[in-house]
Amino acid sequence: MHSSANLRAAQAVVSSRLRLQRGRSRDATRPLSLRQAEDRFRGSKRATIARIVKKLEAANTLKIEDLPNQQGGRPRLLTEEEDEAIVAFVIWMQRSGLPASKYEVEDAANTLRRRRDPDAKPVSRMWYRRFCDDHPELDKSILKAKEAARVEYEEAGIEETKQWFQRLTEVITNYEIGASECWNAGQAGVRVGMLRERVECLIINTQKKSSTEVFSPADRESCTVIGTGNAAGDTTPPWLIFKSFPTLEWAQIESDSQMRFAQSDTAFSNAEITLQWAKHFNRHSWEKSVIVQRRQLDFEQYFGCNEHLQQPGNAFREYDLPPNAETIAEEGPMWRLLVINGFAGHGSFAFREYCMKFNILVAFLLPHLTHILQPIDIGVFQYLKNAHQRKLREALRKGKLTFNRRDFAGAFQEIFNEGFTAAHIISGFEKSGIFPPTDRPAVEYLLRKKLKTKKTVNPAFFSLLPPETRFSTASATAQHARD
Repeated sequence: MHSSANLRAAQAVVSSRLRLQRGRSRDATRPLSLRQAEDRFRGSKRATIARIVKKLEAANTLKIEDLPNQQGGRPRLLTEEEDEAIVAFVIWMQRSGLPASKYEVEDAANTLRRRRDPDAKPVSRMWYRRFCDDHPELDKSILKAKEAARVEYEEAGIEETKQWFQRLTEVITNYEIGASECWNAGQAGVRVGMLRERVECLIINTQKKSSTEVFSPADRESCTVIGTGNAAGDTTPPWLIFKSFPTLEWAQIESDSQMRFAQSDTAFSNAEITLQWAKHFNRHSWEKSVIVQRRQLDFEQYFGCNEHLQQPGNAFREYDLPPNAETIAEEGPMWRLLVINGFAGHGSFAFREYCMKFNILVAFLLPHLTHILQPIDIGVFQYLKNAHQRKLREALRKGKLTFNRRDFAGAFQEIFNEGFTAAHIISGFEKSGIFPPTDRPAVEYLLRKKLKTKKTVNPAFFSLLPPETRFSTASATAQHARD
C-alpha cells in the first residue's frame, strides 16, 4: 500500500498535467515535476511517485481506488522500501564514477530479497527490464569497456586516464574531501618464511669462485596483508588473512590490540572479509578525520549507532540505516573517499551498500593502471616487504631455523611500522596523483610507454628487408613455373 505522501504527490503531478492540457494553468508554463513534488510533500519518494503517476495516467483517474486489479496481477518481488533502496544504490554508484551494471542491480535485488526470505529465488531474466520500465527517472547507458591488455592500454589509454582524473577531481571538490578524508586500501601477498632468491650481498674476494647461498626457513605459507592509509599519512590497524585461524596461543603475541586476523580457504580476501574490514575501516577512518577532530564529533552520537549498525551498549538492537541518517542528510553529511581497485570483494552489493549508509564514496581505479595509481602499492608495500626480509635474516642470525605464521604475526607490528610511515604514505599519494588530484604522473608514464613503442628503427635494418618488387617477382616466377 502506498503512503499518503506518495499518493498526494502523484495526484498533484497528474492534476497539474491535466490542467495544462486543458488550458487551465495560469500560473505556470510547465506541469509539476517529480522532483518538485518530492520536495513539496515531505516523506515522499520520487521513484514511488513516478510509479503511481504512471498507473493514474494509464487509468485516466486521480483516485487510487479507481485503479483496476489492485489486488491481482503478478506479485511484486520487492517491497516499496527495497525498491527505493535499489534506486538509491544506482544513484550512489553513479556518484562514485562507476555506474551500476545490470548484474550489479540484479545482485542488489537478490541480496535484499534473501534478507527478507532466505529461501527466495533469484529474480527472473525479465525483472531488470520491468524494473527499468517502472523507473522512468533512470536511464540506460552503455559503458564503453576497453578489452585490452595492460600493454595495449598503456599505449592508447591517455584520454581515458584524463577523464578518470577529471571525475576524481570533481568528486574531491564537490564533496569537500580533504587529505584526512581521502583513503586508499591495498592488499599484498606475503610468503611467511621465504627469503628472496636473489639478494645483493658483500662477501670476501677469493680465487675460488662459488655461488653464495644462505639457508632459508622455506615456510611457503601465504598471508594477505590489507593496509590502509590516507593522504595525510595516517593509517588504520592492518588485517592479516591466513588459511588457518589464530589459536589461543596467539593471545600472547605483543602487537597492536586493534590489529585483526581473518581466515579464508585461499588466504586471500573475499566478499565476507571485505565487509568486515569495511566496518573496521569505518570506525578508524572516522577518528582520523581532521573535520571530526575539529568539531569533536562522536561516532555513536553522530550516526546514532555503532559501526555494526547496532544500538550502543545493546548488540541485540540492530538498525537497517543509521538512526540519524535523515538529520545528517538535512545538515549536510561529512563525506569520506575510499580509492580501491576492482577486486571482486569490493564489488559486492553488501560492501557498497554499507559504504552508502555511512557516506563513504568509493572510487575504483582504472583496471590496467593500478600499478601506477595505487598509492599504497607505490609508496608503502615495497618498504613493508623489505622490513619483512630483514626480520627473516635477523631470525636466521639468531639461530632460529623456523619462521612460521606465529613468528610472522609477532613481528608484524614492527614490520608494519617500518613500511607504513607517514612519509611513505604521503609520497604514494603524490606520486600516483590521487591527492592532490592530478593526471600528470599517469599521463607522463603513458606517454613514455607510447614513445618507447615508436622509437625510430635503425636505418641499417632497412637493408635487410626484401625489395618492394618481391611480390611481382614471385608472381612472375610462379607463372613461369606453370608454363
